[in-house]
Amino acid sequence: MIGAIGIILSLVLIVFFAINQWSALYGTLICATIVVFTNSLNWTEAITQSFLPGMSTFLTNYYGMIILGALLAKLYGESGAAVSISKGIFNAFCKPEASERTKQRMAILIILIAGGIMTYGGIHVSVLMLTLYPLALDICKQADIPRKFVIGLIWGSTCTFAMVGPGTPQLVNVVPMTVLGTPSTAALIPGIVGFLVEMVVMFFLLDWMFTKEKKSGTGHFEYGPKDIPFDDNTPRPPFIIALLPILTVFVLFNFVKMNVTAALAIAVPMAIVLFWKQLPKNNIIPLLNSGAAACTSGVLIMASMTGFAAVIKSTAGFQSFLDAFIAMNLNPYIKVIVCIAGLACLTGAASTGILLVLPEVAPGFIASGISANAIHRIATFSASTLDSLPSCGGLLMLCDFADIKVKDAYPATFVVSIVATTLGTIAVTLMLALFPALA
Repeated sequence: MIGAIGIILSLVLIVFFAINQWSALYGTLICATIVVFTNSLNWTEAITQSFLPGMSTFLTNYYGMIILGALLAKLYGESGAAVSISKGIFNAFCKPEASERTKQRMAILIILIAGGIMTYGGIHVSVLMLTLYPLALDICKQADIPRKFVIGLIWGSTCTFAMVGPGTPQLVNVVPMTVLGTPSTAALIPGIVGFLVEMVVMFFLLDWMFTKEKKSGTGHFEYGPKDIPFDDNTPRPPFIIALLPILTVFVLFNFVKMNVTAALAIAVPMAIVLFWKQLPKNNIIPLLNSGAAACTSGVLIMASMTGFAAVIKSTAGFQSFLDAFIAMNLNPYIKVIVCIAGLACLTGAASTGILLVLPEVAPGFIASGISANAIHRIATFSASTLDSLPSCGGLLMLCDFADIKVKDAYPATFVVSIVATTLGTIAVTLMLALFPALA
């Protein structure tokens, strides 16, 4: 009991630290210590055998692709290539004489669709968060959307419908395939409905939030201290040239089946060559240094959050949570949601929540009459509902990269990552419960 209380207290503290701008680099150690002592663990063993190996695992898997993604984002921002792409797309769908409300709505749609397409392309969401930032920032500038909302827009385009929808190659959809032996398009029609529900909810709620902010008199775009303001009269790469490095990553990863880190390693020097005329000639090394430095603390924040989750997962308190979720006397469909969402909340990762609980609960659900396809799709959607509290490592990394306070970024992030995803999960579950044949 005390161990479970310690885990809950540590999660509350992590959220408190994030909102009040305490760095997760030491906040996670403080919270891990609370978990260790309330679960009667040896502190040295917990740190050396769980926390640090957890960090190491994250860095081994993701450091290369995240830092290369940050370098690519820096080159896109500094050269004006991001502006070329965003203006090309925005002008194609929104006339200059359009009203401010129309521009705002088109900006929301463009960012959600563009990020969704790239997420379906298979590039890891941690990379997309960084590479999408300069594009989303300029689109927000053109639509006069306050900069603090760019985090929510990026999150909505990468970590919601496109991360959990039928056919997506993201890990959240791949884990159930392995555990259940189901196809990537399991429960296709309910999945598409949930996909659309999330997009529609995000569109209308974000539009309402942005309009309300503007009516208050404070809702206008301003660059942040780390952003690169780009004069419209400054030369920048043509639209097609600007697209090439991103398209190269997409093609190499999806069709050549190259590792995404290797694909990015090709795209970065390609971007330097293609954008050479627009880059500062005597400033390339400092530029790359600043791009690498911009994501270093964010990568370590995500790694430390993974280490913290590893400590939690090693405790008897965590096992008691897992046992309690499995033992709940609920409707099987609701139980899938509660189990997956609850474990994703505790670990701060959608894929971890599925990976830990699905092998344990799936046999019982199948025995109760729920098809494996239905379990697959409900699990993927529910995993994305509570994995993005203010303590989420990905959110902390993106806020650090963009230099936006978590408390400023979170209202819009909450709308897309909690409200929209919950309604999408409910839609999927209701369809599968009422029409089992759709699985």
